[in-house]
Amino acid sequence: MADILEIRWDVMFDESVSHYEVNAHQPYTSSNFNNNNEIRISIQHQELNLLPSRSSIHISGRITRNDGTPTSNASLVNCGICHLFDDIRYELNAIEIDRCKNVGLISVMKGYSSFNKSQCDSILANAGWIWENYDGDIKHVEDDNGYFDVFIPLSMILGFAEDYPKIIVNMKHQLILTRARTDLNAVLRSQRQVGEART
Repeated sequence: MADILEIRWDVMFDESVSHYEVNAHQPYTSSNFNNNNEIRISIQHQELNLLPSRSSIHISGRITRNDGTPTSNASLVNCGICHLFDDIRYELNAIEIDRCKNVGLISVMKGYSSFNKSQCDSILANAGWIWENYDGDIKHVEDDNGYFDVFIPLSMILGFAEDYPKIIVNMKHQLILTRARTDLNAVLRSQRQVGEART
């Protein structure tokens, strides 16, 4: 009964985060993603509170022949989408925070050393990781018509996104992706056929 008369307690505030939103940001130019090109994704809105540790890169496309028809003898290698890039950089207020060169090789090595089989089923399934499931079936990234759609977490590529799980406020963010000189490291062909050089 004496507790109801005790009114000199400190005021308690609930400062927990109730939800967060996922926002899509497009590159400056969406028309040219050819080899050796630089793709810049910039976030100019400094009033946004961004969480790079939960950010991801969404890439979708199709593996086709030169004439645009689907191919049956080509598929993406493990982390094939990452092999499409030579270099990925992350900048805050025009200062480079992190960089990854040889993105495909680094992401595969990091994946083998960091992730277990249960994470392959949940996290890496949508990130372009090819794995053998518990039934012995190998899960590929693309479907029978050559379409693929992957979400690659930044924490799988950049170390700061894995090590810094806090929001970043009032800063300009820029993700710079440099395409590889060739797509040959990303595509595995079971047998070569005439007219199948384009990816």
